[in-house]
Amino acid sequence: MLPPPTDPSSSRARRGPYRHRRRNATDLSRLVLNITFALSVLGFLIMHIMLVIRNTTTIEAYEKHTAPNSPYNLGRKQNFEQVFGKDKLYWFVPLYTQDDMKRMPVLR
Repeated sequence: MLPPPTDPSSSRARRGPYRHRRRNATDLSRLVLNITFALSVLGFLIMHIMLVIRNTTTIEAYEKHTAPNSPYNLGRKQNFEQVFGKDKLYWFVPLYTQDDMKRMPVLR
């Protein structure tokens, strides 16, 4: 773990001729790690957006060379509505909507 940043006005931070170099190296390493993490998360986001647009699962996406056209692909807009629903309120809130309740099988 990296040490916590020191207050530049403290007497401990004023000691030593290389204090700026150490701080700059720490800031640079944090920047590189943050960019690397952001790019990896961006890659997953793009992959999942493509899965929603094509209405496929991860396994089907990797087997596309055997089945190029998915019978479940309804088009971008309908695929998105099928996954997230028509009501924008429920896009980021994991609750069942009335449409979901109609499609659910009755358990007895």
